[in-house]
Amino acid sequence: MKLCCIKYSFYGQIFQWILLNCTNAWLKTPVLDKMAKKRSASSFEEDDLGVGVGNKVQSMLEKFGADISKMQAKRKCLEAFTKTSLKGSNQNIEQLWKTQHCQRQKLTQEYSQQMFAVLQQWETDVQKSEEQEENLNK
Repeated sequence: MKLCCIKYSFYGQIFQWILLNCTNAWLKTPVLDKMAKKRSASSFEEDDLGVGVGNKVQSMLEKFGADISKMQAKRKCLEAFTKTSLKGSNQNIEQLWKTQHCQRQKLTQEYSQQMFAVLQQWETDVQKSEEQEENLNK
């Protein structure tokens, strides 16, 4: 039951970390207003067509590149956190496993001692009953 609670609290911690560290960066990412960027074809002049479109394309590529680099940074951040979290959870599970193993060994030893004592008592009782049976037969 405790392992289940540890599992859920661990995932809750991951979720909180993601919310605190990654979503803030996502919220800061500028959202482009699609309606504001569109222009009709008639607004372009013939000589401005090549230069204006080229600059627009260049600025769009720069923004796209910036968005990609931000996403890569976010991905690296998430990968680092995931790696750290997995390492921590593996350590916790390993420690839990060792603790449970020690507890199982202790219980097994106690059970063995109790069973040994019961078997000795049983053997003693069997010998006494055999002696009493012999005394009765005499």
